[in-house]
Order: sequence, then C-alpha cells, then structure tokens
Amino acid sequence: MKARPESLPDTKQRLLDAASRVFVEQGFARSKIRDIVARANTNLAAVNYHFGSKERLYDAVLRHHAQRIMTAHPTHLVPGFEALSTDEKLRVFIRGVIGRILDDDPATVFPRLVAQEMLDPTPALDGMIEAFVRPQAAVLIGIVATLLDIRRNSAEARRCALSVIGQCLNLYFQRHVIHRVFPEQRLDHTAIDELAAHVATFSLGGIEAVARRRRSGRSGPRGRRIA
Repeated sequence: MKARPESLPDTKQRLLDAASRVFVEQGFARSKIRDIVARANTNLAAVNYHFGSKERLYDAVLRHHAQRIMTAHPTHLVPGFEALSTDEKLRVFIRGVIGRILDDDPATVFPRLVAQEMLDPTPALDGMIEAFVRPQAAVLIGIVATLLDIRRNSAEARRCALSVIGQCLNLYFQRHVIHRVFPEQRLDHTAIDELAAHVATFSLGGIEAVARRRRSGRSGPRGRRIA
C-alpha cells in the first residue's frame, strides 16, 4: 500500500521549512495555512496529520529553531562549563547569546521569530519561556549572584543579569540604527568573538563596581543606601 502524501517522511520537515519562511515574512496572525502548504508542496491534510492546527505548527516552528540555534551556539551547555571559573562562565554564556543573535546563516530565523513574539506575543511565548528562556535566565542570574556574592534570588542579581542580556539583545534590535550611525561596525558572524569579548569585559567591570559599592555600604543621594 502506498503511503499517503501527508505521511511521507519528508513532509513534516517541508512543512516546518515552509512555515518558518511564511511566519517570518508575515507574522503569525497574518500567515495563512494555504500559503504554507503551497510552499511545502503538500495539502491541508498534512498540517492536520503532523501538527493538528496552525497554532501547534507555529509552536513547533519556534521550538525547532530554538533547539537548532541553541545547539549551534550553546551557553551553559558548552562541554566543561561547570568546571570554568565564574568569570569564564559569564564570557561563555555571553558568547553563546551573541552567537545566536549574529548568526547570519539564511536558515537562522529564530531571532526574527523572537522579535515578532516580543512585539506581538502569541500563546506560544509562554511555552518558549518555560522551555528555553527561564532555565537560561536562572543560569545567568546564578553566575551574576556568585560574582556579587549575594543571594541568587536578589533583586540586584536580577538587575545585573538584565543589564548583561540587554547589551546582547541591543545588537539585534538596534542593528539598523547601528549600521547607519556606525557603518564601520560589523554585526555579522565575523564580529561574534569581538563583540562577545567586549560585552563580557564591560559586564564584569559593571558587576565588580556593584560589588564594591555593596562591600563599602556607600549611601546614595540624601544618605539613602543604594539598593
């Protein structure tokens, strides 16, 4: 008996590839299943067979590309990570994040999908946060807390972690402005190591400044201790 077209081994991957392009070009809300199946050279039955709905197809696309980019540019999953010094852990973590952002392989669509989710969240965002974002945030906060010698769940550790990740994300979200203001600044895969080293050095300096302030117990304006 011949296999049904929608159940052929490569149909699921063709749907993921086609859906990735359509979702990036049009966003989730405007994307049409008919456009996806046309690009995948299949039919609506294939979407129902492999994914069940447009929402579940979108969720699968996000997870597929998240896993792909995190495998290509790992943070805390780099072999030997736990044996590194805390400073080096931060450097490796930042290198992984910036590698994902500046990966200019045409197949890399994860940064664009995430950017769309940040501007116009869908229900899939919650699943992405639980599966991918929250575990990595916990690692980064743990690194920062160790450098500050404070509790992992402290507000100061969270603020410092947000400052670190904000520098990385800015390279993607401000890339068009950066290109115009600083055209000599490279923002592609050839600049990953250079920019990661800078962000890490800058972050370590800032974290050390915060740690010194805490150790000295210096007060802020009007005698109030800085929180």
